Amino acid sequence: MKAPPASLAPSVLIAAELRAGGASWPAVGEQVHRSAEACRKWPREYVEFWDRAFGMAEQRLLGEAGAEALFTLRSLLRAKDDRVRRDAARVLLGARAELRKLGHAPTPAPNDLPAVETLTHAEARTIIDDLGPDARRARGALPVGPVDDHVAL
Repeated sequence: MKAPPASLAPSVLIAAELRAGGASWPAVGEQVHRSAEACRKWPREYVEFWDRAFGMAEQRLLGEAGAEALFTLRSLLRAKDDRVRRDAARVLLGARAELRKLGHAPTPAPNDLPAVETLTHAEARTIIDDLGPDARRARGALPVGPVDDHVAL
């Protein structure tokens, strides 16, 4: 199978990213300054390149969506409604059990990172900023201890 020419490869990568995120072909075409019809041909014309680019984008986007879902479920654990808390806990425990069945035990944190309990709010903010925009969006959710400005767990 052939790869796209070097001049077209960035547009094909962007198109794969957009399609993995659910964008329509006309929206893809508009973003990469090509016709929707031209873009629609790329998955058939550059099969291996497209499949790899689309698969990587899809995997990343699903990972991000999973992280957002986890964040939402964890926040629901603090809801006032007992049923909401119970249902969120069931979903989280079910997901944990499924991961364990698949052999995906939680990975310990790298030894080179400080324990969260020892971080000041400013240090936590720096780490979050280094992690990128999704982590920065969640930064506002970090609780801060009232006396010592350490991240509260």
